[in-house]
Amino acid sequence: MGWIAREQADDESEQRYLALARDDYLQAFQRDDRVSEDAAVTLSYLVGDLSLRLGLIDEAMRWFDATLQMERAKGHPEIIRRTRDRWGEARDLARAKRAAP
Repeated sequence: MGWIAREQADDESEQRYLALARDDYLQAFQRDDRVSEDAAVTLSYLVGDLSLRLGLIDEAMRWFDATLQMERAKGHPEIIRRTRDRWGEARDLARAKRAAP
């Protein structure tokens, strides 16, 4: 739904839907013992990505770091690539935020 809202330039709805998705993924990651280690890698990346889209830069960076440190992440080169890319974006945003008056 967030993507649809983005396509319709409805920023408020997009942010609301992204926050709901992030919260659901976070809950699954933290509380659902049926989540496999491979799925945890994807969930960790998604929580980081959604956190960054919501402007939660420091939180996003923590999730990206956690994703890259997961042993099972080695089996997911595309997730590793995306995580590194998004971590770089988060780092740049954090630097810009600190440099702003």
